[in-house]
Amino acid sequence: MSDTYPLWEARPGNAMTDAESVSPVEALLAELQQRCAAQGGATRIVVLTGPAILHEAGSDVMGALHADGAHAKADVQLRPGQIDRDYWPSLIELDFKRGQSVDACRIALRAAVEDWQPDSLIEGRGHRIGALLFSHAPLTDIARHIENVAIQQRSDRPGQRLLGLADPAAFEGVWRVCRDDQRTRLLGPIARWCTVDRWGKLADHACAAANELAATHARFLGFDDAQWVALSHVRPINRAWARMRADGGVVRHDDFVRLDESMRRARQYGLTDPADLELFALHALESGPDFDLHPLAQALLRDRPEDVYYSRAIAELDGTQWDEIRKAHRGIHQLIEG
Repeated sequence: MSDTYPLWEARPGNAMTDAESVSPVEALLAELQQRCAAQGGATRIVVLTGPAILHEAGSDVMGALHADGAHAKADVQLRPGQIDRDYWPSLIELDFKRGQSVDACRIALRAAVEDWQPDSLIEGRGHRIGALLFSHAPLTDIARHIENVAIQQRSDRPGQRLLGLADPAAFEGVWRVCRDDQRTRLLGPIARWCTVDRWGKLADHACAAANELAATHARFLGFDDAQWVALSHVRPINRAWARMRADGGVVRHDDFVRLDESMRRARQYGLTDPADLELFALHALESGPDFDLHPLAQALLRDRPEDVYYSRAIAELDGTQWDEIRKAHRGIHQLIEG
C-alpha cells in the first residue's frame, strides 16, 4: 500500500469510507461530531481561530462563526499593549444541537482544509482555523490558559518566546517536542485539542491526566535546552514542507515524520542559519531524509568550512549527482516495501 497521501485523500484510519459519495469536509464534520459525542455525549465544540489579521472583513468564515452574536466569543489576549490585537487568536463556542453551529463548523472545516492547499501556501495566507477544542471549562478560562502557555521562558538564553499555538503546523511541532507531563500542562482544561492536519485528517492531541491537573493552571512548560533546539527546527521544517507542496511536490508521510532526525544531524554538521536549515529540510523532503548520509553529500558536509553556508557548499552538487542520491533513497524504500 502506498504511504503517499494527497491532501484530499483519506489516510488509514480516516472516517472517510466512500470518497465518491461523501465530500472530505462532510466526512471531517461527521467524524468531529462523533468524537464530540464520545466525550460523554457532549455537543459543545470550541473553535480556536487564527490571528484576526488573517480573516478578511466580511468573510464567510467569520460571518458564520460570529453569526450576529449567536455564538459566544472570547479573545486570546496575547500580551496586551505589546502584541497588537490584530495578532490575537479568538475562541468561538459552537453547539452541535443547533443547526447554525453545525453550518458554522462546516465552513470552519472547509477553511482549515483550504489553507493547506498549494494555492494558499503559495500566497502565504496562513491558517484561519487553529484547532477545534473539547472542554467543559468556561470560554474565558480556556482563553486565559492559552494566553499563559503561549509565552514560554527560554532556558538556553535570556528572554521568552511566543508559541504559535493557533497555527496547526506550529502546534504539531510543539506537541512533537513536548514530554507527556508537558503535554498535560499544555492542554490544561482542554480535554482534546483537535486539528485538521497537513494530510487532511483530524488529528487528536490528548492526555489521560489532562483534566486531573487542569486546576494547576501551569504557565511554564519547562522546556530544556535540547527541546528549545528542537523547537527551533519547527519553522524550517514547516516552511520546507510548504515550499515543496506549493511547487506541486508530493510529500511522503514516512519521510516527513523523520525530519526531526534529519535536522538533528544538520545541527551536528554545524548548520545554524535559518535559511540553511530550511534548505536542508527541503532537500530531505525532495531527496530523502537520509540524503545527507550519501557519500556525495557527506564529502561536502564534512569538509565545509565554518564560514561557508550550507547553501553554497551543497550547490557544488550537480543534477546528475542529486539524481544519484534520490535513486539511492528510492532503492532503500523498495527494499523496505518489498
